[in-house]
Amino acid sequence: MPETEFINYLLPYTVNDYNEVLSAYLNRISGDPSVISVYQAGTIAVPGVSDIDIIIIVKDSMPCSRDCRYSIESLDDRSRYIFMHEPYVVNESLATYIRFLYPFTNLHCVWGKEFNIHNPDKNHNLHFFIQEYVKGFMRWPDYLGSAIHVRNIIPVACSMKHSVAMFTSLFDDISEFHIHTYNEYLIRLNDLKESALTLETVKLYDVIRNLIQSTRSIIKMMLEHLDTYLRTHVDIGSRRYIYIGYLPRIDVFYDKHTHKLIKTRIFSRFISIDFLPPTLVVFHPDAAAKFLMANPLKLAFLERCALIADYESFIASRGLRMFSIPCEMHSRLGWRMRSKDLLMT
Repeated sequence: MPETEFINYLLPYTVNDYNEVLSAYLNRISGDPSVISVYQAGTIAVPGVSDIDIIIIVKDSMPCSRDCRYSIESLDDRSRYIFMHEPYVVNESLATYIRFLYPFTNLHCVWGKEFNIHNPDKNHNLHFFIQEYVKGFMRWPDYLGSAIHVRNIIPVACSMKHSVAMFTSLFDDISEFHIHTYNEYLIRLNDLKESALTLETVKLYDVIRNLIQSTRSIIKMMLEHLDTYLRTHVDIGSRRYIYIGYLPRIDVFYDKHTHKLIKTRIFSRFISIDFLPPTLVVFHPDAAAKFLMANPLKLAFLERCALIADYESFIASRGLRMFSIPCEMHSRLGWRMRSKDLLMT
């Protein structure tokens, strides 16, 4: 295993620290006339390890913003550590569809107007799962061998419990062996989260290394299952399609005779994608009606694509890209559909 540098260590903050940071932030933005409400996702299960996920609901008429008024960058060190990342911003007309944009858990209003948040169905979540796991499968293998941000990697890894829960709810034909493997993995995630602040440094680093490797295997198992499912529910005939074009940009070319990867152009440090199944099918929204056979699945895909396109248009028009929910779609510019013959041209 290559040498790995660990940076940005955990700090033992308390629940009171989290409450003070959140209260101060709410006071800071509540005077903004464009802010309608603020939601929090998740819980503070382990102070010092958990982060705070904030979604700010703003008026549709909000003017273009260039001053990063919602950013955590100007906050003190404690606040930036506890938040860990920028808040997300959603416009009012899409507020009830927050979970369609991203499946936030334990979503609750902490300030302002409360919305009736709708829940996506199985087919909407399947569309999210396709996006998330092609991206995740490319990303996770390359964490080893580079600098690992300890503060970030543990919450990111622990969020996999929600991903595994979604996966097992989407598919009812998962083998007992795989269920057992997933459950063991979830136990390890929970153990890491609860013990991260008390483990000796060397032991913690070993646990993180091993968990990254395990996460890579878990995502591979889920993606292979997804690939099998899609091949039975999508009419692709003799052609094969591959997911191309989220940011960071990834272009993949396959030899049309051997179906082997022959060239990659990657503008990202996440480069370990050799084992991505070449039969994985992901659609440009305009192609869904042609290739999706199951009507409820087709309608859910198109509905979620339309919501994301509306959301990303609002975000772009208001100068709020740094506060965008990670839909990773970037509308038409972010999704590319190519047949293997077109890819060879």
